[in-house]
Parts: sequence; structure tokens; C-alpha cells
Amino acid sequence: MQKKKLQRPTSRHRGVILAMVILGLALLAGLVLYVLNLGRQVNARVVTQNASDAAAAGGAGWVARSFNNVAMNNAGITQLIGAVQVLDGVPLATQLTLKEQNWLYDGVNDQLKVSFSSKDFWIRDGLMLLRSATNTQINDTTLGLKPLDQLLNHSSYEIGELTMFNGPNGRGAMWQAMISMDQYSQTLLQNLGVLAQLNAIRSGEINFTGPGENGNPGTAMLVPVVAQVPWKRGHVDDFERPVKYGMLPGRDSRCFNEFPVAGGLGIIDDKVERRGPFDTIYGWRDLRGSKAQGYFTPGDNTTSGGKGNTPLSGNVGGNNGTWTTTGHTPPTEYRTYGTLEWSLRHLHTDLPRFDDRLRQLSQIKLSYLWPGPLLSTGLWLRGYAKVGDATPQWEIPMNKDYHFWFDGSSLKRTDPASYRFYLEDGVNDSSNDVVLDVRDQRDGTTKITYISEGTNNWQYDVLDGSGNVVFGGLGEGVNGKKFGMSITIPTPVRQIIDPNWVTDFSAAAAIAANPTTKLTILETQYAVVEVKSKLPYNDPNFGAQGTWAFVEKVPRVEYLAGWWDARTWGIPQPYQWVWRDEWQYTTNYDNDIGIPRTIEFNVGGTIRVGADDPQATFVVGGVTYNARWQNNDARVTWTDANGPHDEPLVNVLGQLNIPHWLATYPVHRVDAFVFLGVNNGKPINVRNPNNYNDIKDLPSPSDFDHAAVKSDAGSRWQYLTFLAAAKRSDAAPMWETKFDGGKPYPNMVAITQAQVFNNHSFDLWTQMWNAQVEAVVHYDSWLGRMNAGAGQAGFVPALDVADLADVTQYLSNARPLAQSALTH
Repeated sequence: MQKKKLQRPTSRHRGVILAMVILGLALLAGLVLYVLNLGRQVNARVVTQNASDAAAAGGAGWVARSFNNVAMNNAGITQLIGAVQVLDGVPLATQLTLKEQNWLYDGVNDQLKVSFSSKDFWIRDGLMLLRSATNTQINDTTLGLKPLDQLLNHSSYEIGELTMFNGPNGRGAMWQAMISMDQYSQTLLQNLGVLAQLNAIRSGEINFTGPGENGNPGTAMLVPVVAQVPWKRGHVDDFERPVKYGMLPGRDSRCFNEFPVAGGLGIIDDKVERRGPFDTIYGWRDLRGSKAQGYFTPGDNTTSGGKGNTPLSGNVGGNNGTWTTTGHTPPTEYRTYGTLEWSLRHLHTDLPRFDDRLRQLSQIKLSYLWPGPLLSTGLWLRGYAKVGDATPQWEIPMNKDYHFWFDGSSLKRTDPASYRFYLEDGVNDSSNDVVLDVRDQRDGTTKITYISEGTNNWQYDVLDGSGNVVFGGLGEGVNGKKFGMSITIPTPVRQIIDPNWVTDFSAAAAIAANPTTKLTILETQYAVVEVKSKLPYNDPNFGAQGTWAFVEKVPRVEYLAGWWDARTWGIPQPYQWVWRDEWQYTTNYDNDIGIPRTIEFNVGGTIRVGADDPQATFVVGGVTYNARWQNNDARVTWTDANGPHDEPLVNVLGQLNIPHWLATYPVHRVDAFVFLGVNNGKPINVRNPNNYNDIKDLPSPSDFDHAAVKSDAGSRWQYLTFLAAAKRSDAAPMWETKFDGGKPYPNMVAITQAQVFNNHSFDLWTQMWNAQVEAVVHYDSWLGRMNAGAGQAGFVPALDVADLADVTQYLSNARPLAQSALTH
């Protein structure tokens, strides 16, 4: 076959081929440019949306962060106010505790000098145990407080430089911190809108600076243009309820002002929506209403009770059984506590007298800031036997720290809920009682209201701490009607008792014998040594080993308000300043004192089987049963037609239907009351760390104007919802004339909505504000806000007015597409 010869392409053919190649290259180049432009366009839209999201998060996040900063400052100031009172009380509490610590030891040592009989060895043993425990307590107190005392009371260090509003060298550091936090909160809220916009712009625009974005910057903005959330700065009194009770400002009869003051934040507290951080976040709660669950087991231990014959005696209840706790019902309510209590609980030590004094001093110091139920007024009352007498019969300090009632002859312990002092006429009813209402004013005066509840004539003088009569003759009942009057005096300095213990009973009794000096005795102290015994005290073998035990291994020490004279209790006084009391109760068993369980039943007479009655025989149905006590249990043997038996006695008695029970025995109680001393210390002044010149200088909290900003949907939309918009050029990066021709708008725009919320407590006290992006709603409203905000754009230098107008116009033009575009 002959091969066909290939012809060389002619020039005409070459031209066609070249044209096709060129056309293909052109098409390929166009395709490449198309793909490149499309990819860049898609990426640009993603970047623009990211910028919008970032702007929304940045602007709304700044608002949430600002709210949290304000809340942190409000809570922080509240905690510092409580801490100031506690820390400023530490030096004096340390000094008074160290001063007092040796008196109890001295009182016990004085009584150990008494020669006790051999029968009363238990009194000496008990006092030696108390002395050893007291010595340990003194060592612990010295170890814990001596270095603190050296620093705070015997060195150049002055804690007032931290705690005093006007301290030794100017404003105290803790007050400076509070004032700074207050000022910072005001600055944040005053500039909230501008700073939120700046953060939105910066957060959005940073997305346009990535790879490939140079030379094609975009812009971002936030709506509202300048966010405004109604807020106000309150009054220092708004801190009282949080400091004392861990609740937000509101109506509270426990506060200095029951109703919030004018110019303050008002009633913020709400049981559901505004509970504050102390409750919702910190959980500072004391639970109440929980009850024990379990079961009662009858026939165990104590069967009938008894009580001693003195005001200090213990008692034993006869329950004829024991209660076994298996759980508790859920609490039914709770009470919150404030920052003062939080500070005291965290500074709690194992030194009870120090803790008590620090608590007392802290409350006194806080009363300088918010006068209220005081521990001491600094005032004294002088009383007369009857109207017209020239010589007073007594004087008494108006100190609530020892909870006094005065009835003309003794002091009764009480704890009035309000700032009141009750004076009785000695009759056990209130018909003729006198009530003194005392209230300190902010103007430096104290108002005392005198109310007579009956017709008795009363005459008193009111003295200041220096003994000057500031008011005389408080009045008398008139014509059988209640009579009252008010006086106003300069507010005295707060005081606390500087202890002075008299451990010699003769000296204490001499003070008590004088009607005037008797009332300077603020406390009487007794040691109570208590023993329980199988044998009565008059038994020759009383005290034999195994027949007695201390009720408490270390005898208890009782502090009683006022003067308590054991000579009036009607019990024997076997030794100097030691009194003894005897009483008894019954029990089924008490292994501590050699009383074991004994089973008792009746078969032809009472039969007992126990450690003291180890053998017994009884006959039932012609069968002889031999009971015995074996290994701390009762068993019985017998023989019948079925052979010999050996079983627990209680099982057999049950099978024979014979009632049985545990036998009862008397337990003899012998208690010794040992005088240890009386406290007739004098009041001393308590320093005021809240020594402001003008109450307006003190820090105040900032919060929403809750009349305008509520937790409902309307307020959340109006004040706490934001729209971010981001804009960048929509131009194609290449061959713009071909790819951008005919576009109605040269830019691309993205929008994002965000909301600021707090799911814990809707206030500026609780640091749980957050921001989150959400679906865009209320498109028309946003357009309205953008148009309305145009005039505010000039307040934000970083925001271009032209950009805002441009975006507004774009979104307005896109309105017909918004509904479908925002849901896809």
C-alpha cells in the first residue's frame, strides 16, 4: 500500500491554528481571572462578615466588661468597708485580750490554795484540769497575739494608715482604693458609649489587615452610635445593707435609714431579679428550717430527768430512750450575711475572748458610719429611790455589750432587737417599765426618747462619760396615763469596757455591797465542777474508783452579766468561796460510773438479772428456769421434755409472754461552784476609722437607673442590644472594567446583632455580665437608630460620618431583601 505523503501546513493553515491558540489562551486567561475574582470576592465577603461579628463582640463585649468592672468595684468597696472595721479593731482587741488572759488563771490558782477534804478531791482535780487548760489557752493566746501586739501596739507601724479615712499621714490606703474604684466606675459609665464604639471599630477593622487586604481597607461601626444606658451614682448609705446583711439596697428596718435616702440608688433589691452577688455568686448564706430525721429507740439510758438548784446548774432530761439521726429535711429558708460578717468569719481564731472582742469592736466602729443598735452609748444613768431624793442610789452605764436590764437590785441578761434600754421597777410585769429609745443622728447629736409604761414615779439623771449631767429628772407618770418626752444631747464617743477583774471574793462582795459601786460590776465568773456518781455524796464510799466521773472533763466557766452572789442560792458553802449542790436523776445504765444494764421482770415478785444480781431462779408452768449474767448479757437455762436449753433471757421471756424492762437506778449529781472573779472595768473610747469630714467625700456605688432599665424585653432591646456593621470595597482585584461594570453599589456590607445579658442578677453589683451574637431582628428599628445616631458620629473621632451615612443608605436600599436575606 502506498503511504500518503503529509503536506506541510500552508501559511493560511498556520494562521488559523494561531488564532485558535490565541483564542484559547484568551478564554483561559478570562477563566483564570474569573475564578480569581470569584475566590477573592467570596473571601472578601467572609472577611467582611467576620469583621462585623468581631465589631459586635467587641462593642457589646466592652459594655459587658464595663458593667462587670463597675460591679466588681461596688462589691470591692463593700468588702473593704467591712474589712476596715475589722482590721482597725485588731490592735485594741489584741491589747484587751492579752490584758485579761491571766485573770482566769489567777482566780483558779487562788481557789487551789484552799484545803479540800479527801472526800472532795474531785473539786481540786477539776480545778487542776481547768488550770492546765487555762495555761494552754494562755500559751496559745500569747503565742498568737504577742507578735501581733508587738507590731500593732508597740512599734512604729500604724494600721490606721490603712484603715483611717483621715489617717496619721493623710487618707488611709484602703479608703484611697475605695475612692479610686468609685471614680473608675463613674469614668467607665460616663464614657461607655464612646469606648464601646471605639472597641467595635478596632475589633472590626483588624479583620481587614490580614494577608491580601493591604490597600483595600474596610471599616466597622456599632449602633447605637454612642450607646447610653441610664445609670446613677448613689449615696454611701447604699452600702449599709450590703455590708451588714449581704443584700442590695432596699427598705430595711435594721438600717440607719429604713427607707433609702434621697439621692441614693433607691430600692434595688428584688427576690427574683436582683439578689446581688453575695447571694447568687458568693453563696454567703446561713440555712434555716432544716429538721433532723431519724428514729427513737425507747428504754435506753436516762429514764427521768433532774435539775440542780442554782442559776448555773445543768440539767438532765428524762427521755427514756435515744434519738438516732439518719438525715435532715431540706432547709426552708436562708439568710444572707454581709461583708463585715464575712471578714469576721475569715479572721476567726481559737481564742474565744479575742474573737468576741474583735466582733464587738467591729460593730462599734461600723456604728460610727451608720449609727444603729450600738453596743455602748458612752452614757450613764443615775437613779433615785423616789422623786425628790437628793442622793442617788445607783449609777449604771448604758452598755448593750453586756445586755443589761436594770430592775433596781440586779442585772438581767437580754438582747433587745432594737437600740433600746429597758428599766424595770422590780415587778415581774411590764406595766410600770420604762423604755429609753436611743438614736444617734448624723448631725452629731443623740436623741433619747423616754417612755413610761405606767404610773410609777421615776427620776433619773443622764450623765456623759465624764460624769457631767446632760439631762436631769426624766419625769414621772401623770394621772395614770403614759408619759413620754425626748431630749437631745451631743453624741458621745463610742466605748467598750476595759476589763479589770477582781478575783478576791471579799473585795468583790464589798464592791457589790455599795448600791452605787455594785452596778459597776459588769460580769461575775464562776467555775462549775460537776460529777455524776453511783453512790450518794453522804455514802462513806463516795468517790470510789469506777463509781464516779466528771460530767465534763474540763470544768465549764460561766460568765454572768452583773453581780451574782452564790450566798443567796441556798446551798451549802463547805469552803471559802466554794458552794456545793446535790441533786439526782435516774438511768437504765451508765457504764462510766459502774451502773450496768439490769433486766427486770415480775414472776411471783420482782426479779432482777444483772451485774449486781448475777443469779436468779423462777418457775413458770412447772418448769424451773435458771437465769445468769454472763459476758455482759443475761442468759437462761432449763430442761423440759425436749432436753436442756440455753438461750438469751429476753428471748425466753418473750416466748413466755412475760413483760420485761430495764431496771432504773439513781444517778447522784454533785456540783461545785467556785468563784473566780468579777469584772468592774471602765469604758474606754473606741477609735473611729470612718472619720470623714463631709459625708459626700465617702465612696458611693453606681448602678442602673432601675426605673428606666428593667430586665424586661423592652429594656433589653433598647439599652442592651447592639448592631454592628462592616463595610469594604466590592471592586474586583483585576479587570475591574469587565467584572465591576454595571454594579449599583461599589461596596459590600455585613451586619451582626449582639446582646449583653446577666443570667444571675440584673444589677451592677453582680459580675456576671456577658455578650453574645444573635439573629438580627427589628431591621426597620435599626435603620431608625442609624439615622437618629448620625448626629452623634462626631463624638467618636475614629468613626467617619460619611461611612455611617453610606452604610445607612445601603441598608435602607436593601430593606426589601432583608427579610429573606437574614433568614438564609
